[in-house]
Amino acid sequence: GQVPLEAALSLWERGEALAARCQAWLDEARRRLDAVSQRETNAPTTKH
Repeated sequence: GQVPLEAALSLWERGEALAARCQAWLDEARRRLDAVSQRETNAPTTKH
């Protein structure tokens, strides 16, 4: 169906906002994973 222009713009703006929010979540997850990986790389290894 056809969506009126104003409704289409509103949906597009909502989609853009959701995409930005998702990207922020992904960026934060990547930052946290990188931090954990860096700690594990720099952690001293113990030999038994």
